Amino acid sequence: MSVRPPQNDEWTFSYFDFQPDQQRLRESLCTLGNGYMATRGALCERPASETSYPGTYIAGIYNKLGTHMAGKTIYNEDLVNCPNWLPLNFRVSVPYWEKSAPHTILYFHQELDMKNGCLRYTAQLEDFMGRVTTVSMERIVHMADPHRAAIRYTIMPENYSDDIHVRSMIDGSVTNTGVARYRDLSSQHLTPASTGRYMKSGMYLVTRTNQSKITIAIAEKI
Repeated sequence: MSVRPPQNDEWTFSYFDFQPDQQRLRESLCTLGNGYMATRGALCERPASETSYPGTYIAGIYNKLGTHMAGKTIYNEDLVNCPNWLPLNFRVSVPYWEKSAPHTILYFHQELDMKNGCLRYTAQLEDFMGRVTTVSMERIVHMADPHRAAIRYTIMPENYSDDIHVRSMIDGSVTNTGVARYRDLSSQHLTPASTGRYMKSGMYLVTRTNQSKITIAIAEKI
């Protein structure tokens, strides 16, 4: 089993299982930031849901929206959830992403290395055909260059040999819906402006806040 051993010291904050009902809290506690931007400790493979809330926030990016409630308009200003740069996933042999079956989690360990500013997790996954894959992730938000963040993603087939396809993307459909009691308020702060590719494996997404008119450009290269 190709699993990185857990670190045991006073700088490391560790979880030794995966608990969906605790995931949002863990994402908050494992946020990485550098004073300019911060990214919640969400798993790369999981989109926003009741158990996960990917979020990246940048200093000074606020937006105000009105919500019509009980015959009047209520205005609320939020720190905007910026486009999600985390999504990474893989599939084995199946031709379409939407036909990829959910995996059973055989092993999961996550740790926040507070001394080096690195979030890591390792998961061992089994699909419906019994194929076991170990996935390891390391993530940083750069301190010296506040506009830069990086992910190292490793995929190891344990008991099979087959084609593995990897997909990376930037999700601009994110909303500010992390707090349950505010979900009735307007939460769509971003308007898409442009998308494109650069070099051989790069892509970018440009969005704009729809009231404060702040442009946000995120570029990603594999």
